[in-house]
Amino acid sequence: MLWDFMWFNTEGIMAVRFAGGNFDLHNDQNILTINSPQNKIFDRIHVVVYKDEIDRWCVVALDYSDDKNIGNPRLGLRWFWSKFGFPNSRQFATWIVLPPSISDTLMKGGAFGLPQEKIRLLKGFLDGQISGTQLKRQF
Repeated sequence: MLWDFMWFNTEGIMAVRFAGGNFDLHNDQNILTINSPQNKIFDRIHVVVYKDEIDRWCVVALDYSDDKNIGNPRLGLRWFWSKFGFPNSRQFATWIVLPPSISDTLMKGGAFGLPQEKIRLLKGFLDGQISGTQLKRQF
């Protein structure tokens, strides 16, 4: 059950613990609950772009805020193996936020065997042409 993995921090923000080998990857909504690094993504994870349930990893589209800009469209990557998965921070699941140069390379190579329409939507999101909400509706 997903609630076995949930925890609320002192600010009342839900975090996901122990998102490793026992974490349910079948339902994309479970994956979308992983909202860390919390001070950088603020619950702005839009869609699961790709997941491999055998090797237990996935890619999501999210908005990432750095020191200069708020809400940069990015891809996040995570593995779901061992007890905690990777990456994690003190047992809490986090995302590796990919820099644009890696995302661009993935998009040029026909990322993850996605249909061209989904690649077009994802590129539109990463280029800032469509919002995360639009991506979620159309993906």
